[in-house]
Amino acid sequence: MLMDLTGIGNLREKSFRFLGRRLLGKWLPGREQEQDYDKRQRVIFWLYGVLGVLVTTVIFVFPFIKFARLLTEEDAFSGFLILGAIGIALALFSFSHKALSRLRAMRRRKYKIK
Repeated sequence: MLMDLTGIGNLREKSFRFLGRRLLGKWLPGREQEQDYDKRQRVIFWLYGVLGVLVTTVIFVFPFIKFARLLTEEDAFSGFLILGAIGIALALFSFSHKALSRLRAMRRRKYKIK
């Protein structure tokens, strides 16, 4: 819906890439050069990116903090144990997802080379 209003395709991807380059581009070498965006597009990217970060924080981070407080209020050791297990499970899921995507990319390259 916002893509129709703004006329910018892949708005989420472009705005987060724009913000990442603006905020972290100075410290992360090797980033490709960003396109020249006009003032209207830059304003839209800033607004959408900042609002996206705020919404993500409200929807995911605050409930997790509340859940962590509830777990640690009753019994601190078991609460931290459960939070640690959740953290390990999330890390394993992230690593397995990255590994699977790399394997798929290697497989696609192998088929293209043959």
